[in-house]
Order: sequence, then structure tokens, then C-alpha cells
Amino acid sequence: MTRPRFRRRSNRSRDSRRWGIEVAELAISLPVLTIITFGTLETCQLLFTKQSLAVAAYEAGRVAARPDGTTESTLNRFNQIATARRLQGANFTMTPADLNGVAVGESIRIDVTAPVSSNNSTHLVLFNIPDIVESVVVIRE
Repeated sequence: MTRPRFRRRSNRSRDSRRWGIEVAELAISLPVLTIITFGTLETCQLLFTKQSLAVAAYEAGRVAARPDGTTESTLNRFNQIATARRLQGANFTMTPADLNGVAVGESIRIDVTAPVSSNNSTHLVLFNIPDIVESVVVIRE
């Protein structure tokens, strides 16, 4: 009795198909993973910028609230923090603009803004985002 001959499938064709599937999966998933990665990095930069503005506004408010606080010392403190945190293009506005006439118990409002375009290094995923704005209100001591 003769045995029937079975054709053996070549491992080469199976390996080449498997390799082709892996390449197709990589071609689909790699752009998605890249967008997620860069989107995460840009979001973290935005959060850092927002927190840096909040810290700078709060520190400027602390100086403005003191009895000996002046407009110049308040602006200097804001600029120190903005420089230390590497904020680019940050704007500072204080109401009232002159602290000489502010009595004890009156409020002082500090508004700070920074453009996202100057404080984002990649600009790959997130764009057309408005300027970041932070505000602090303190009471003169």
C-alpha cells in the first residue's frame, strides 16, 4: 500500500504573509500613536504655561497686597517669575494701575496673558488655541 503524499506548505509563504500583515498594522497604528504622543506633549506644555501664569500672577498679587507694595515692585516680581518659568510674550495688567492711592481693604486685580504660539515648541497637533489668561484678586493689607 502506498501512502498518499501530502504537500507541505512552505514556511516561507506563511512567514511572508505574516510579515506583510505586521507592516500593514504598523502603517495604520504608527500615525495614530505619533499624534497621541505629540498631542500629550503639547497638552503638558499648555498646562505648564497655564500653571506658570497662575504662579506669576499670585506672586505679583502677594507683592501688591503688602502695605509697602508698589506698582514697580509688583511688575518686577511678575517678570522674575515669568523669566524663571520661561514664559514668552506674557502681558501684565493691574487694576488699579497705580498702587499709591489704594487703601487698606481695597481689592487689586491682576490679569496676565500669554500667547500659546510663543510658548509651545512643537505646533504639530494643537493649533488655533486662544491665549492663556489667568487672574488674581487680592486685598490690600
